[in-house]
Amino acid sequence: MQEIVRALMYRGTGFDYKKRDWREKRRARCRAYVTSLGSKLGFDVFPDSRRHNHEYMVDLCWVSQQNRRWSMELAMEMEWDPHSVEVQYDFTKLVNVKCPRKIMLCAPWPSRRAETLSEVMSMIKQAKYRNSKEQYAIVFFVYAKEDKELVRDGIEARAFLMNYRGQLRRELKRAQKRRETHR
Repeated sequence: MQEIVRALMYRGTGFDYKKRDWREKRRARCRAYVTSLGSKLGFDVFPDSRRHNHEYMVDLCWVSQQNRRWSMELAMEMEWDPHSVEVQYDFTKLVNVKCPRKIMLCAPWPSRRAETLSEVMSMIKQAKYRNSKEQYAIVFFVYAKEDKELVRDGIEARAFLMNYRGQLRRELKRAQKRRETHR
């Protein structure tokens, strides 16, 4: 799980934040990575534009089919609206889906990140049905070039890994990529 999150943090950073299309590029890079990795590992991936299939319950998931039964192996939600309530709404889907690996990619307002993290940890703790195999990750990406909380520390992304009890297990940081200047 940690390797997947680190790879997503890498692919979701390093943009020229002055250009308008960086958010869509972030979404596309992250989606392409998880789709490719899931396919390489032998999972059916939803959605997969190459197979013309649609979303299944969440923004992206890996499904294995054993004995004609579907088993979700990874669920991922991406919410780029900066309002924490939108992030929490999508995270609720992850809490309610049966799956061992659950990842949330988001870019909430800097002033709301601590509140958002606290809320999602509470959601996990208060879930009626939990399984000890569940692992959660929430990744906060830079929202905009003016995002002083992360940029000030030279960071473009922070991730928090949590267990099925909503306990924080690890924090990961992705430093800003140095842009090469050609003379």
